[in-house]
Formats: sequence, structure tokens, C-alpha cells
Amino acid sequence: MITLILMIFNSSSALADGGFFYNFKNQLQVLNQNQQNCFINYNGNFQNMILSIKFDNSTITADAVWIFPVPSEPSKIKINILKSQPNFNVYHLEDYYLKNISDIFNTVSASQLIHLPLYYIFLPNLSLSNNVKPTKSINYVTVHDKIENFGMATELISTNDINSLKNYFNSKKLNFPEKFDFLLNNYFKKDYSFVISYIVNSKQITDNISIFMSFPSSKIFFPLLLTSIYDHWLFPINIILLGHYQPELYQEIKNHCSINHYFSNDFTVNESLKPFFFGESFIDYLKLTTIHINSEAVNFKDDIWINPNEPIKFSFANFVIYHKYLTLLILFALISSISSILAGSSAFGFNKTNFLKFLIIGISNFGSILLVAWITLILFKPTSKISINYKLLILIPLLLSLISTISLFCIFQTFESIYNDMGLEKLPVYTALALTHNTLYHFIVFIALFLYFIMLIYGFVYNSELGHFLILFIIWIYLLSLLSNYLFYYGFNDFYQIIQNRVANLP
Repeated sequence: MITLILMIFNSSSALADGGFFYNFKNQLQVLNQNQQNCFINYNGNFQNMILSIKFDNSTITADAVWIFPVPSEPSKIKINILKSQPNFNVYHLEDYYLKNISDIFNTVSASQLIHLPLYYIFLPNLSLSNNVKPTKSINYVTVHDKIENFGMATELISTNDINSLKNYFNSKKLNFPEKFDFLLNNYFKKDYSFVISYIVNSKQITDNISIFMSFPSSKIFFPLLLTSIYDHWLFPINIILLGHYQPELYQEIKNHCSINHYFSNDFTVNESLKPFFFGESFIDYLKLTTIHINSEAVNFKDDIWINPNEPIKFSFANFVIYHKYLTLLILFALISSISSILAGSSAFGFNKTNFLKFLIIGISNFGSILLVAWITLILFKPTSKISINYKLLILIPLLLSLISTISLFCIFQTFESIYNDMGLEKLPVYTALALTHNTLYHFIVFIALFLYFIMLIYGFVYNSELGHFLILFIIWIYLLSLLSNYLFYYGFNDFYQIIQNRVANLP
């Protein structure tokens, strides 16, 4: 497993939200950080955030301060300082969904026993105590909560004008940059609160210090506006959301953004992180969305607000992943039944009685095409009076299956070096078995082909309706599997976008 945190955040970055400054010649200046990660967990009413801050020792200063606007009244906001952060072992959602779809339709096609080995699509495995002080006021700034831990202090404050905030910083011997006034005024007009963090003991600062906050919100919120003070700095921003979302970003940053979706199985929550996970200790299926913005800070014209509803396409992909075998059973039965009805209607004619028989024959495809042939023979008696030549019925299939098995063996050996270079663990099971010269495997292939050819020859020579039905059934199985595979594999995003656009254009 590759650690998700390393994979996503292996780049030098400055602050990714709010603003981080230090006191230089009595003037607050932007502080360059080595790395800053933001985790967001939203439950429909409350948003929990963990801001993990890491910077070079050379930049650590006792006068460093961090400012984070919060769209909520102070009485509903909780803050804390942590010495840990979430660490997820994850799989890429789209890759795993496509792999499951490929596996499902390969299985449906393989029921016909002439299914050629296809490479599976393999995804990269990603290893993707409060110290509260009483409320006090400094002019018109109210400090509602204060926590000190691990060399840092975090305060929850509220104010209604820029001068009061300046006085608040002056009390800490920090001068506010004047070009920051306009940016902060945007929040004063909307009754925002502020979470202020600063270093009180640089010697106690260690890796993985995180600031936790929780607040009510109607949408997922992430502040960018204050970060625009960095002007033309190329500014990487990294956000990890718990859940699958499709953020609609404004135009200035849209082309500088990449969004990926992941999931993790059987995630155990660290005890200190339970508040972030809303008290949960174990999550059997954890959804993750990552947002990476790599843009000049001047493009940050506004904060990010994300619709908390999960898009239909992600709900469907999660169902396929979480209920892979149920999806396989449903699609297998559906494709087999439709193929049986279409093939049977042509070979035997369509009526109410035959329709029920076709459904039974379709379901029998779970036992492969061989069981389909026998069930069809039981339900539809042969009309031909031709006597059966058992010697030819045995010898011809025996010869054909022997030739086919040897041919497959030679084909595998011809391309063995190519397969081996890919690694046996990345090949379908039956392909890997063939390359390891597994005698039992080749014997099973020989027997399956032998039974298959007996069925076809018997159908064509002694029972024309059966032969007609089986050929059509096989053709329909492949056609419907390929069509369904295409729809699920390639077309889902396109269809989803078309429907979404049409709904948006409704009067």
C-alpha cells in the first residue's frame, strides 16, 4: 500500500486555508510552510475539520499566527489541538469500479466456455484534553474559548469590525497587514467567527500538530479568500473530504484543480480522532474525495462551498464495489434471461408457455452453457428422427478438443515472455495457470471443450432447433455483455452528464 498522505501531499506548499503569518519587523508577513493538510468530515449538519500543519524548523517563530474564518456563531463551534491526523489505506474509486465491472462481464461471458482470456484492469493500490479558559473581551473582540497544547495556542474569537481585530493582535504585539483589511471585511459582513492559532513555545513544536474544529454548516466549507494575499505565489492546496462529492469550483481555479475519489475498507479510528469521525470507532466502507488545487493565490476570488449530496454515479459505483457479487448475480441472471428469450423466440417460437421455459433456461446459465444445453433438451424434445452415431459423436469432439487444447497451449507459450514480464499476479487466474504449465488446468480445459463440442455437434446434426438456439444464445450473451460492459464502463459518465444537463435546462 502507498500512503495516501504521501501520494497526495508530497510537494512543498504554503498555507492551504485561512492565512498564516509571522511577526517580522513589527509587521505580519506570510509564513512559508513545508506542508499543510486539511481533512473534512461532514454529516449533513455539522462539519468537522482537522488542519495538519508542518513547516521547516527554520521558519518556526514564536510570533507565528494562523487565521481561519468559520461560518458559524461561536457558541456552536468546538476547537482542540491534536498530535495526530487521519491516515488512510485507500483504493481509487473509478479504477476499482471499472475492475469490478470488467470482472462481472468477463464472468458472464466466460459461462459460454469459449471466452478468451482477457487482461483484468488492475488499479494501483494506494495506501492513500482540552484546557479551556473563561470567556473574556479585548475591546470588541470576544475570546470564547482558548486551548494550549504541544507548543501552540488556539483561540475562538468573534468581532464585528476590523479595528477590534487589529487591537486584538496588537495586544499580542502583532501588527496586521493593511492589504488584509478588505479580505477580512468580507467575513465581518456575514457574522463569521474566527479561529486564531499561534505558537507559544517553538521548542515544543513537533510533526503532525493538528487543529481540530467543529461547527454547523448547511454545506461543506473551505476558506480560500484570505489565501489570496499571497498574490502570485504558486499555491498548492490539498483537501481530503470524507464522502464522495463533485465540487463545482468557480472558473478562476477550475482549470487548476484535480479531483479524485477513493475508498477504504475496514477502517479503525484512532481513539484521539473519534470526535472528527463523529464518535465512530470502526467504518467498514470509508469514502474519500481529494481536491488538489495548484494555482497562483491571486486566483482565489472566493471560498469554496460544496454541495453535500452524493452524485448518483458515485452511489452506483459504490454499490457495485460494496455489493460486487450481488451485482454479478443480478446482471448474470438478467443478461442470461434476455439472451434465452431472444434466442428461444427465434429457434422455438414465442408464447406464454415458452416464455417461462426460456426464463428457466436463462437461469440455468449459472451452470455454464453445458447446463443450458441439457435443460433446453429436457424442455424442448428433439423433432428429428435421425439415428445417433455415437462413435462420431465421441470421436469428432475428442479430436476438436485435443486440437484446441494444444493450440491454446502453444499460444500461451508463444507469448509467455510477454506475460511473465507483466507478472503472474497481474493476470487472470486461468491465464496464470496456463503459464505455470499446470497439468490439471489443461486437463479441465480439454474436458470442457470436449463436452462443448459434443453439445454443438449433437445440436446441429440431431436436433437442429437446439443447435440454432445454442448458437443464438451464445451470440446474444456476448453482444449483451459487450453492450452492458460499454454502458457501465465507458458510457456512464457521459449519460450522467447528458441527464444532468437536460435537468438543468428544464424550465
